[in-house]
Amino acid sequence: MSVDAVGVHTRRTARVLAEHYPLILLALAYAGIALLARPLLGSHDHQLGKTVLIQTALATGIIVAVVVVILKAASLVGRLTGSPTDWSEVLSPYRIGSASLVLALNGLVMSAFLDFKARIPDIQPFAWDTTLMELDRALHFGHPWTWLSWIPEAGTLALDTVYWTWFTVNLVFVAF
Repeated sequence: MSVDAVGVHTRRTARVLAEHYPLILLALAYAGIALLARPLLGSHDHQLGKTVLIQTALATGIIVAVVVVILKAASLVGRLTGSPTDWSEVLSPYRIGSASLVLALNGLVMSAFLDFKARIPDIQPFAWDTTLMELDRALHFGHPWTWLSWIPEAGTLALDTVYWTWFTVNLVFVAF
């Protein structure tokens, strides 16, 4: 890589970081508070937050790569069929860098959030569970789970897959 290419890459990276610094600071502060709170809240080692951080880090690269491949393929198909679509703005290094940053920060924030969530019983042990259960019953005219109990397990798994797929699609749209 030439010195010029390194300079261009460095300027692009600096631009992405400069434009997203409030988001970066907020995500780092949230994650930092989660780390600092660990000794205060006890020594529980919750693997869920760590797992989400690792999975999101891996997914970030996969998601960005898949989106880039799909858009490149759409651009190629457009050129072959005579109706070219210009994806150069979406596929610019700046946009890909920004999307990667947002996806990576999402993993950091979700990891901290899940760590906090797992510690709720340590802070306030289920004081509102009965109240919220009764409210749920009032809103749903009985036990809420009975509304979907007639769906077979495969249907429940399909609904769960749709839910998580939508979450991923939504995150990609926010990132890009």
